[in-house]
Amino acid sequence: MRRFCLCASALALLSLPMMAAGATLPVKQWVRFPEARNVVISPDGKHLAVISSPKHSDKYQLVVFDTKQVVAGHPKVKAHLGLREYEQFAGIRWVNNNRLIAWTARKRGGFNRPNLDGKLFAVNADGTRQKKLLPNNNGWFGGIVSLLRSHSRDILVSMLSGRSNHPWVYRLDVYTGSTVKVAQSPVAGGGLLADHAGHVRVAWGVNTKSGKPEVYYRPAGQLDWKEKPGLVNNLPKAAAALATGGPIMFGPHNQSVYYETWSHDAAETMGLYRINVKTWKSKPVFVSKKVDVGIGDFPVVSPFITSLNHRSLVGLRTMPGKVETRAIDVKSPRIQLLAGLQQALPGKQVVITSHTKDGSEAVVKVWGDTTPARYFLYTSKPKPSLSPLLSSTPWIKAKDLSPMRPITYKARDGLTIHGYLTVPRGKKAKNLPLVVYVHGGPHGIRYDWGFDATDFDLQATQILANHGYAVLAPNYRGSGGYGFKFEEAGFRHWGSTMQDDLADAVKWAVKQGIANPHRICILGASYGGYASLMSAERFPDMFQCAVGYDGAYDLTVQESRASDTDRSASGRLYLRTVLGNNTKQLKAFSPVYNVGTLKAPVLLLHGGRDQRTPVKGFHEMVHAIHEHGTPLETLFEKNEGHGFYKPAHQRKAWTTILAFLDKHIGPRAGNGKKSD
Repeated sequence: MRRFCLCASALALLSLPMMAAGATLPVKQWVRFPEARNVVISPDGKHLAVISSPKHSDKYQLVVFDTKQVVAGHPKVKAHLGLREYEQFAGIRWVNNNRLIAWTARKRGGFNRPNLDGKLFAVNADGTRQKKLLPNNNGWFGGIVSLLRSHSRDILVSMLSGRSNHPWVYRLDVYTGSTVKVAQSPVAGGGLLADHAGHVRVAWGVNTKSGKPEVYYRPAGQLDWKEKPGLVNNLPKAAAALATGGPIMFGPHNQSVYYETWSHDAAETMGLYRINVKTWKSKPVFVSKKVDVGIGDFPVVSPFITSLNHRSLVGLRTMPGKVETRAIDVKSPRIQLLAGLQQALPGKQVVITSHTKDGSEAVVKVWGDTTPARYFLYTSKPKPSLSPLLSSTPWIKAKDLSPMRPITYKARDGLTIHGYLTVPRGKKAKNLPLVVYVHGGPHGIRYDWGFDATDFDLQATQILANHGYAVLAPNYRGSGGYGFKFEEAGFRHWGSTMQDDLADAVKWAVKQGIANPHRICILGASYGGYASLMSAERFPDMFQCAVGYDGAYDLTVQESRASDTDRSASGRLYLRTVLGNNTKQLKAFSPVYNVGTLKAPVLLLHGGRDQRTPVKGFHEMVHAIHEHGTPLETLFEKNEGHGFYKPAHQRKAWTTILAFLDKHIGPRAGNGKKSD
């Protein structure tokens, strides 16, 4: 790939002028599925595979276009794979110039991470030879282990069956679907890692009794696995590491493994290490003293950047405030290309989603807090240039989005809390109605910077700002992203200091003159729904209203088999670590048992099929509030899961939320305290 210099025409194409605020965008536009969710170019550059959603549909599809036709603005579908309701394409890869594989996942609730459903499909670029490769008689698809880049039709896949929870690796023919056993993991669940020659040499998973992660290794050509010293050596860290961490890929020459784990610095941040496979000793590749490696839950944006030949890591991303790209190998052509694009597009993020085998062409994703995702084709020949391909959400314009400003404040005990303030576009940050937005999780998860139409937190922020509300989103103690010590500070403090952090955010916003103290509401989903009610009870004079969306209102219910978290060893380890099992304490930290102090009107939304925060807790909370006499509104969708999934139900939810906010802190609220 040639050294990149962005030409004037491409710069003009990508540089978006500062715009005044647009008209309020209808809710139905915010909750539409994206038109382009991922774009991947074939090794020879002739075709583009695109994950998209047809207009006015709640289903996803995979389509293949001729690259030249897309660049010319006249794309015609060459191949198509459609999905059923609640299914998503979890990943797509080109095996060779003509053969494409795609695997799927199910997402029953809007807040749930998609779970692989065991299906793997293949199709040619022209739409012929469509085949469902997995599941088969040996089991169902569990993940790609290796694309075996030296082969044109075989890949290595992980498979699971009902007979064992120890995954097998099979060599799979992507044309016929035939399989050959290669290896079995010595540990339940988890993953397997192959070196660059296709030898399966690393396995990791979870001990089914303790819930603690385990790692195994074997040299190339040997059959026996040996357990290696745990890189996570205590149970609290193990619980916190379940959402992240672990082996990533083999390094150059297969002599080392890149691994993500907790560091030994003061904050114990999640860092990137290289482990010598002969000695099992590790050396840091990148460790920040303030933030973890990674950028949250952005789809199609890996925190790690590989070389063109996929044999080493050349860069990574972190999010201290906005996203930052860190070079590991500054001479890497891929890093040089990213650096050139980033310099030409200040304030925007640039990601290479895929590239041709020779590196002469690449698909580039450009996005930001006020930039809806757009995809471009980079070509290096005859001279470097960028051509527009597709927009993720063309109905959402830059003028519809409000800028997100990273902020920090001190909690009452002196701990520094990071977060984000979003002020409606075109308004001054002065005396505004404020929504305190509480992200879910709470541990291992953080609130991110940027805009992605499929991320509930970021979607919610922009909907609220578009309707005139300032949004303050703290990454309270216990959040992921800032090291294990910061995350651990929230363990067993759900109803105390974690709520104090939210109240201290409000005090900061009022002291800064940003928030009108008489027009403040708290809103959140999942843990955020819990925190909205808990904070409204703990600080009854601070909030004019509270919104709980699929919240966990009775922590004793969470620690029962009614919650899917409690049904696995790793889930039970997590709950016992972060909540404890003292019933008296759990009730003291449960909104349903503390409703006596509640003053603010409440809106509760819940799905009848929610297994993460069981509906029992919702019904208990409704009954308790009715008994107490506080004003209450509810929206219950009996066929929805953890977060509403169907766009029609999302529209109804947001219409209800906005009407509730307008009633209590909007311009026509009846408390007589006007905002600017």
